[in-house]
Amino acid sequence: MHKSKVFLTCLTVFLMLSLFTAPSALGKIPERVSLQKRAAITVYVEDAKGRRLAEEKGFFVHEDGVVAAGCRVIQKWLAAVDNKLVVDLDGALQFPMSEMISSRCVKGHVLFKVPAQGVPTVVLAPAYRPKKGERVYVVGPGADGSSALIEVPVKAVSTDQFALAVPYARESAGSPVFSERGTVIGIIVPVRREDKNTAAVTPARFTESEMARYRRIMKRLATLPAGIPEGPVTVFPRAREDVRRPELLAALERARERVRNEQDSPEALIALGLAYEDLRMYGEALDVYGQVLSASPSHAEGHLRKGTVLYHAGRYAKAAEAYRQAITFRPDCPLCYNKLGSVFILLSEYDRAIESFKEELRLEPRNSDAHFNIGLAYFLKGDYLNAIEEYAILKELDAKRAERLVELLY
Repeated sequence: MHKSKVFLTCLTVFLMLSLFTAPSALGKIPERVSLQKRAAITVYVEDAKGRRLAEEKGFFVHEDGVVAAGCRVIQKWLAAVDNKLVVDLDGALQFPMSEMISSRCVKGHVLFKVPAQGVPTVVLAPAYRPKKGERVYVVGPGADGSSALIEVPVKAVSTDQFALAVPYARESAGSPVFSERGTVIGIIVPVRREDKNTAAVTPARFTESEMARYRRIMKRLATLPAGIPEGPVTVFPRAREDVRRPELLAALERARERVRNEQDSPEALIALGLAYEDLRMYGEALDVYGQVLSASPSHAEGHLRKGTVLYHAGRYAKAAEAYRQAITFRPDCPLCYNKLGSVFILLSEYDRAIESFKEELRLEPRNSDAHFNIGLAYFLKGDYLNAIEEYAILKELDAKRAERLVELLY
């Protein structure tokens, strides 16, 4: 009797694992689903030495390179400034992460962007609600080690999540979940330890909500003037080609020489940090600003530059903390309030963003950028009446900026 129980237990485990590691024999994968699989990708994190630290699935949701993926890879990426987040498409094309779109983990997943154009994308079905027992399709490891589509049943459905009747596998986190129509109805996300026999799915409406937020902010970016390095912070740090790299390397050597000559003075270290920033060597820049703040914890410029590096690295909450420290030691710094407000917009903390921009206005009452940003924050918050009031003020200060704001509102 004991051997029979052991045999049945092993058989059950084998069948469950087979269901999640090989194409199902329950039926042929619909062609519409197979075509959509082209948008499925692998997302992985590498450290500075090229060692792979984490790997999950993901998928493109926009042809301009917007990716949906699980939060675990992002957490691994955030663990060290020098870590790299990479997207692999069919084992042939690799793209580094260029912009962080989500300001937080949303129901187990995030959106970010890679420098790609014209990539295959899924079709989201945000209003789709699956039924218990319905057959859906996910991406998992095939028999030959490559990714394959797997047919699985829906186990349970709730308001904000549904579950699949297969064991959760870390390698399949971030996989799109396809309906028979080929549309994506959700994304596999991590589960609680006690729920390892099911795979949890966040419905596609949450992904669509993040995409809508992204579109609103991109619309805002289109209204901002270019070429203002110390004006309002650009909402997303963009990757760029360093055509001036030899010049920047020469500037770095001069900055290092200055540090040696001035015996690690704060001013020389700040200049060295800026040279590292120009080369996008953010780990080195952060180390330098750490030296400044260790020697002089009240150095406002050190906190400000630290915040900027953290912002470029996508650590928005930590950037906000650094900007607040800068304001503590230099409360009359309009730029500090501007950068703090801009980070709060990224974090969707619109009331705190408005408060920061109003402090900027207190120091510079005729600052048109501050009025524009306040109007933007009100718009993103859904307070259109106050956004229009900011437009009326802005129109008297800067007609062109006011026109950009009203275009955004309407």
